[in-house]
Amino acid sequence: MDNDERNLDLSTLSYTQWIEFFFERPVVDASRPVVDMTELETLLRSEFEDFETSDPSCVVKYFAKMCSEFRSILESYSTDQIHQAFALLFYPPLYWPKYLFDLDVDLKTQIHCIESMYVVFAESVPRVPDLPTLYEYEMWWDIILHDFWAYYGEANPGGRPPLIEDYTKLTQDQQQLLDAIYRTLIKILSIDHRGCQFCALHGFGHLYHPEGSAVVQHYIDTHSTQLSPEDLLWVQACRDGNVI
Repeated sequence: MDNDERNLDLSTLSYTQWIEFFFERPVVDASRPVVDMTELETLLRSEFEDFETSDPSCVVKYFAKMCSEFRSILESYSTDQIHQAFALLFYPPLYWPKYLFDLDVDLKTQIHCIESMYVVFAESVPRVPDLPTLYEYEMWWDIILHDFWAYYGEANPGGRPPLIEDYTKLTQDQQQLLDAIYRTLIKILSIDHRGCQFCALHGFGHLYHPEGSAVVQHYIDTHSTQLSPEDLLWVQACRDGNVI
């Protein structure tokens, strides 16, 4: 097998092949709460030497379609398969989120993909209510927003991290993207499921949207009697943009 055959361009796959690549793999170790990416990457490297995406827009559209049709994913694959597939999607070496904010992906496609993510959370609750408590769900918006600000945030003097997450310094298109994330997080926060709400709150903690703090404060005001002292401190950190 030559090098070209050992390299996989994910955007050359059909949508069905793309889904099969991520979801139809044998589960490495279902007993662990967090997928062992070292072992999973070793298995991937035994199949392919490198991974690339020549058409970022294609895989962003695939991800949006997967989210929009997530009920069929829930009906076709086990919780462990979904858990592992999301680990593959959200962590190296494949790391799908880096394509969402690629300059070759148009704004309409980006916004549609962001808005479709709500479906994953909404469809999970009535069918597999434990899914939103998985690590990949909890970190979903942390990862997305980390990449957003890495792409668009204003660097401190000298061009070194940390970035300055300032909504007012974004372009109009970038503000539309962050507004789309803001709207999607509000929808997830409205789902009557604590796991989904905490996933959304985690997102608000990394959002730095001008309306975000007020939304989280309203959540605190209406749920304060249901929050433990530790949870309250964490939600306040989400409100203040200080969540880890």
